Amino acid sequence: MARPLPHTRLPRPAQSFPSASPASGPPLTCSNPPVTASPNLLPLGLPFEFTPVEGKIGDLSDLALLRPRSPDEATVVHWTQHCLYDVTGSDLAAARVFRSIHPCLLTVVEQDLGHGSDFLARFVEALHYYSALFDALGDGGGEGGGEDERWEVERGVLGGEIRNIVAVGGPKRTGEVRVESWGEELRRVGFRPVSLAGSPAAQASLLLGMVPWKGYTLVEESGRLKLGWKDLSLLTASAWRPSEVRAGDVEGNMEDVEWDRSDRVSL
Repeated sequence: MARPLPHTRLPRPAQSFPSASPASGPPLTCSNPPVTASPNLLPLGLPFEFTPVEGKIGDLSDLALLRPRSPDEATVVHWTQHCLYDVTGSDLAAARVFRSIHPCLLTVVEQDLGHGSDFLARFVEALHYYSALFDALGDGGGEGGGEDERWEVERGVLGGEIRNIVAVGGPKRTGEVRVESWGEELRRVGFRPVSLAGSPAAQASLLLGMVPWKGYTLVEESGRLKLGWKDLSLLTASAWRPSEVRAGDVEGNMEDVEWDRSDRVSL
């Protein structure tokens, strides 16, 4: 089953919103309405369109729905990677799609799991990684039931990932070129990193503190956020913006997310 590539188109407001610090603005709470409950308005008061794209990212050919339709719109892309490589598709093709869309902001969430080494190295790393994931699932499902859901996740999702990365030769079994360092690849296709330190890290820490399970950790490292379980890093989140504004791009298109001089995201 294909996992979607979430895509959000945000119309640019008439005036820029001031940057918010952790101490200013309304506090984050669990009562914020989900996207499905408020299809045309973000909690910040911005009208938006959310466009999930099903299928392999690199196989997308019609990108019209992913580009701004008017000078007042800006495109933001969020991409979550995983080890179900039959869903992910070609890494290089995915990078070309991102370059073609030319979003004002690209956020990437990667698994902290290597997949380019030999069998023994893959096996040992996967053993530690998925042991931590199973431990986290067990801790979260210990209260209030949820055993059926846990079984589906372990069997349907994690089981497929383990088979792909260990049992059947890793991601390179398809013959496609896999990107070992997405930081280098995104720089190559015209993006530069944006720091998530400061307000984004503080807000992420606040949200993490709302969950009842205390084994999770959050670390800011070189402008990226690392989510872990008992000090073992599981996921890394990073943010990127185009290195240059293309000719014909709307002036101010990059203003939908405020940038300070240190190139940090201010939400």
